[in-house]
Amino acid sequence: CQLINVAMGGSLIQDIPTFGIENIDHYQKTDGAEPFHTVAIEKDSLLYSIIGKESLQVNSFHHQAVKDPSPKLRFTAFAPDGIAEAVEGTGGPFLLGVQWHPEHMSFTDAGMMNIFRAFVSEAKK
Repeated sequence: CQLINVAMGGSLIQDIPTFGIENIDHYQKTDGAEPFHTVAIEKDSLLYSIIGKESLQVNSFHHQAVKDPSPKLRFTAFAPDGIAEAVEGTGGPFLLGVQWHPEHMSFTDAGMMNIFRAFVSEAKK
């Protein structure tokens, strides 16, 4: 999520705890297979079409976050404190970046596995 945004001209919050907003903890100390916080997903997004619901429990292992999106991206999922948790391309081929680690949760959460299925399906085209 962060790398895609910066590579396409967006910016980062360098350290969430010192950014100046009241926020939730974004760095869990538990196993990555365990959910840590909720994200709200925009209904008109690629992520929503993949997951099929408006919220998702995710893991979290970051102290930086996307600040300003690239003009070529849009935010499509948010943590309860407003931190962007997913970015998507605004046109062209499949482009989705998530802030969490679905690979750690894909064996216990069908929505996480659907992210990989969607990516593989697009890669086969």
